[in-house]
Amino acid sequence: MKIISLGPSVNSVQKIIESQSDSHLMVAIAELKEYRDTGLLRDGVIRQVAQQIHVELGISTHDSLNIAQSNLIELAAFKWMGNTTLPPIVNKNKA
Repeated sequence: MKIISLGPSVNSVQKIIESQSDSHLMVAIAELKEYRDTGLLRDGVIRQVAQQIHVELGISTHDSLNIAQSNLIELAAFKWMGNTTLPPIVNKNKA
């Protein structure tokens, strides 16, 4: 049986993302806020992480930038959420 590679694994991306310090995450979130306000993404943490993903994993620069943005936001949210848990989901449609 031949195994077909679909590209870099999610674990490879996660290793790069999770290696970012809390201070880098804070700067990345500030960069995203500035990007939302101005339409310009400065040459900072997000672009550096995207470049690392591009170089190390061979993902296109455009895709690397999208991956860096979404994964940095996710990591920051999960870290800063702490141990907060949601109440159980209640199915109101059940009789």
